[in-house]
Amino acid sequence: MQVISKFTPQMEFIVSLYVFSTKSLWKKVDLGTKWRNKTAKSFDEDFLEQLQNEDILTTISCVHSAVLQGETGESIEDLLSWISETDHLPPSLPTINQLPAEPTVPIRETGHIFEQWHRNYFSSLEPRIFEELNDQHLKTEEALNQLNEVDVIEKTTRGFYLENQSDEQKVYLLPQYHSRPVVLYSYGENQLYYQYAADGITGPGQSIPPESMRAQQALADENRMKILKFLAEGQPETFKKIHAYSGLAKSTVHHHLISLRAAGLVRIHISPGRPERFSYREEGLTEMERKIKKYITS
Repeated sequence: MQVISKFTPQMEFIVSLYVFSTKSLWKKVDLGTKWRNKTAKSFDEDFLEQLQNEDILTTISCVHSAVLQGETGESIEDLLSWISETDHLPPSLPTINQLPAEPTVPIRETGHIFEQWHRNYFSSLEPRIFEELNDQHLKTEEALNQLNEVDVIEKTTRGFYLENQSDEQKVYLLPQYHSRPVVLYSYGENQLYYQYAADGITGPGQSIPPESMRAQQALADENRMKILKFLAEGQPETFKKIHAYSGLAKSTVHHHLISLRAAGLVRIHISPGRPERFSYREEGLTEMERKIKKYITS
């Protein structure tokens, strides 16, 4: 297995548009529905309606694939130029997440959407966000030179633990800000892309990094505490066993596990040919204590 750390502004650009246009994420990300509604005021109704069109969203996802796989350059200007000259994905470019081989709407026909997003929102982001994202990339790169690759993936993603991966497998670690604490993951043949939460960056109007609050919020629920106790008592368990133990609805258990993983309290064991398993991540509590003390005493 080969693990690679990467960052370009394009990656954050495409994540920001993806989060803005994906309703199911608005309540899950740190920026929240408030950010989405405030940002929407900068765009006209035609733009917002287009982002509800499934065909256009599929094409945007295809562009996302091209960005992740380095086909579009590095700068936002490179990306906008590539979009204006491209109808379809290059034949040699495998799609990710089982997307259609061809975008539903020709890529160049979505150029105005990307241009408006850049002009009305993305170009006004604070430069420090990109500086801190690049710093996170460099720290991950340094860690890969010093530590076990599996451990670096687990620490960087705060819980994704890859087991028994093939020698041909390539794993890309890409820091992102807009989707925190959600880890966006994509896959192709022998390729895994983890767009992980670059914690420690404070957003507009924030004085405390959201990561400092997640573990406390995750623990402020009796059912989540029971799930953690169950996981701490034995070996990694499947979702099926956690669901049976909890007696809760599947959707509720799924929500609890997402919250616990986002807080760094649950590890997800991923192994080819086996269902995902979950275990208690004790260092999550240690990290929470350290970060809270650092904030209070600094």
